[in-house]
Amino acid sequence: MTTLAYSDYADFNEVVDTEVIVVIRQSHFNASNVLYTLDYDKYEVELAKFLDDEAILIELIKKQFPSIISSAFEDYFSSEEDCQHKIKLIKKVWDSIIGVLYGLFIAEIFEEKIPLGKSRINPERIC
Repeated sequence: MTTLAYSDYADFNEVVDTEVIVVIRQSHFNASNVLYTLDYDKYEVELAKFLDDEAILIELIKKQFPSIISSAFEDYFSSEEDCQHKIKLIKKVWDSIIGVLYGLFIAEIFEEKIPLGKSRINPERIC
């Protein structure tokens, strides 16, 4: 069984921490950390509910994804157009994800100083 990393869900932890304050003999503890440590199964259940909430998911996408991706997602979720238009918006999301991945790939090539002459990548197409 894979254990979720507590630090990977800062947004969820923040929500839980604002709902409840855990105080034991003048010592304050993060409620999310107490839940994670003492009742991990319940932490997983509540996290799943949190992530299943579409409004929360949209907010997470806006905050944590590059703006080109998050704006495409926002266009899709806020659109009240017909199915054909929504398909075009999904394509826009997909294109933005591919663009970000391509940019990361090219950045890695330059960072590692991989000679482009030995690859199938056309250096003139990159710049």
